[in-house]
Amino acid sequence: MRILYLIRRDKNARDLFRNDILDFVNRSLLHLANEVVVAVSDILPPGISVIPFRKDLIALITLESVKPEVIWPEPPEGFAGAFVSEAAFPVIHKREWELGEKSPGAGLLTLFRQRKGLTESEFLQRWYEGHTPLTLEVHPNMGYVRNRVISVYQSAGSCTEIWDGIVEEQYNPQKDLLSPIRFFGGRILGMLPTMLRVYRDVKGFIDYPSIHTWLTSEYRIK
Repeated sequence: MRILYLIRRDKNARDLFRNDILDFVNRSLLHLANEVVVAVSDILPPGISVIPFRKDLIALITLESVKPEVIWPEPPEGFAGAFVSEAAFPVIHKREWELGEKSPGAGLLTLFRQRKGLTESEFLQRWYEGHTPLTLEVHPNMGYVRNRVISVYQSAGSCTEIWDGIVEEQYNPQKDLLSPIRFFGGRILGMLPTMLRVYRDVKGFIDYPSIHTWLTSEYRIK
């Protein structure tokens, strides 16, 4: 079972938040799963960006192969929920660095809800068969994990948020994510039409006001 464990805060310094999250993972979660991946917003996003990065702090902790009978620790400050996900890996981020070290580059973490008026099958078809191929065509990501939220996992604690999709993308170098030209295909003349194409596609299956995005770092721990 794949569990996505979400922690939100808005006051801590970014480096202290990251250290607190990694300490919590090593102390309280590492024994619950075969592998743990942490996406944490310890990078200050740029003041101006075509991607509307949020300024509050978030950590998405992914626990792979969790056994249903494990005993979960007391949730930490800012715990927002734990979710069972069905994952796909359109782009596999191959590890060429030491476990526990920061992955090269930077990550884009996106949380969203399904557009109202769509059936679940319509939502999934537009997401899987429409948006995923478009993402692979346009964005130069080095890793892409698509999490469809199946259910809330109440065993880990009381959930305060509901999401339908959680997507993690990795970019290396970081400017592939932060440069609008590089992020939207690498051509100046084609950037604006590509941005419009992506915008229309996203609005076709996502409740657009629900989209939350963060600039993150990734850590893999075993």
